[in-house]
Amino acid sequence: MDKKKVKGSGYAQGEHGAGRILRRGKTWWIQYYANGRRFRESSKSRKKAVAKDLLRRRLVAAADGTLPIPVRRQITYQQMRERLITDRTKKQVGGKPEDGLKPLDGAFLGLRASAITADAINDFIVAQQRAGKANDTVNGYLRALRRMFKLSADEVKNPPNVNALMLKASKARQGFIERDQYLRLLAMLPEYVRPIYTFGYFTGMRLGELKNLTWSRVDHQTETIRLESEDTKNAEPRAIPYGKVPELAQVMAELWKTTKCASGLVFTRKGVAPLGSFRKAWIRACIKASITTKSGVSRMLWECPTCHDRREVEKQPWPPELPKDEAPRCAKCEKSFRWTYCGLIFHDLRRAGVRNLVRAGVPQSVAMRISGHKTTAVFQRYNITDEKDIAEAMERVAEFHVVEAKRTEASPNVRPN
Repeated sequence: MDKKKVKGSGYAQGEHGAGRILRRGKTWWIQYYANGRRFRESSKSRKKAVAKDLLRRRLVAAADGTLPIPVRRQITYQQMRERLITDRTKKQVGGKPEDGLKPLDGAFLGLRASAITADAINDFIVAQQRAGKANDTVNGYLRALRRMFKLSADEVKNPPNVNALMLKASKARQGFIERDQYLRLLAMLPEYVRPIYTFGYFTGMRLGELKNLTWSRVDHQTETIRLESEDTKNAEPRAIPYGKVPELAQVMAELWKTTKCASGLVFTRKGVAPLGSFRKAWIRACIKASITTKSGVSRMLWECPTCHDRREVEKQPWPPELPKDEAPRCAKCEKSFRWTYCGLIFHDLRRAGVRNLVRAGVPQSVAMRISGHKTTAVFQRYNITDEKDIAEAMERVAEFHVVEAKRTEASPNVRPN
């Protein structure tokens, strides 16, 4: 094969139909024609001789009609979705593998991957924002989509830059309660909610972990809850020795005597049925107890579903579902306001639990094992500091300076200028 280098091209050109070899970086590639189509293929080698041999074999196969013609696949969103679910299942990610995919399915199901462009993703983001989804929630959907493209990188040409479309993360919630608020709210809650509320406050366990807790995970001899990897969000098993806290030991003993739920759940509704949702009872108790958080006293507000403009109300109504014709209209969007709750949520108990662990002097590594946090950064977001903590810190600073002043006066070697 008589070849000569084409100046400035990187190709080694030969006779017509003999194909070419070229170098990309340090790897040699081949180029040839078969059945009216041009093919380029990497030899996966830095040796030119390897590329020459591969080109020769491909030309022989093309002449014999035995060359395998690769079929260009048009991968779809459905195929990328299945790969993501397989990946999540393999890694044993906490929760269900399909979590967070329903909004993506509604927007992209039935489309080819090439049709999911930056413009299409931006339209999806705007639709989610209009539906009232928070930025962090939308970013969760985008992270799932980004993972789909990464798992199918070999079959998607020029995928969109999902990272560049991410929204600004919202500030971390600052909700937590002190001991006096805990007791006040405990008195206002229904009997069936008090046990799970108590465990949430003292342990900082997630609501899902508590609602799905079964007696098989409770060791009565050592008075310890032992969560397995499938029970936790981060797929990390952990143990919570509840017996060390008298309030928790008493609650667990009472539940063991009264619970008769066939499903084996620890926290139930009156001992016979799964607990289910207690959102209305929670909101009613928080408003009645006047629980205060960073955003003020727990209360109901009017909120526009489009621009999310909020309006205070003088009298707190209940139940929150009122006839639509009684709701005021937004001056900007001309849409009817809807009721929204602003105040303490159950997840804020997790912040209170982490904060109490740190205040009690528990080492951070041990506190993270109890709360189930995997990274220090996320743990610190839950370790909230308020004005009382700052005031106590300044008192310790003042005490330190008093001691230092006395030491300086007593030392003969220290004299002021």
